[in-house]
Amino acid sequence: MKYSLLNAIAYEVCRMLVEDKPSRKNNYIISLILKHCFADWVEWKTEMTMVAVDQQAEEIKAEWKAQENEAIVAKFQEKYPEAKVTLHNDNGAVLIEHPPDGSNAQSLLGGAMEIKSPWSK
Repeated sequence: MKYSLLNAIAYEVCRMLVEDKPSRKNNYIISLILKHCFADWVEWKTEMTMVAVDQQAEEIKAEWKAQENEAIVAKFQEKYPEAKVTLHNDNGAVLIEHPPDGSNAQSLLGGAMEIKSPWSK
């Protein structure tokens, strides 16, 4: 629903004035502004609250994703304890860097590397 931002601000200012000095609520002009602008203020306040809720939801989802990725890395680190396991992408794929096996090529280039997805065994 569309609302008048000016009405919402007017309501908020009057609300603050009344909070500061409750006797102002009996003022005819302030009383009219509060009655007239209430619906716009409710819509504006609801929109601001929902923006904050959406932001909190995104933060929670990011935290859950990070915890999930940490668990995936820990799972593969447990499976390959001698290897270095790091997160490869945000979908949970991991990069596993195995230590060199002692061959001449691997001593020069390093051990085998593989990328595994979280659903692989």
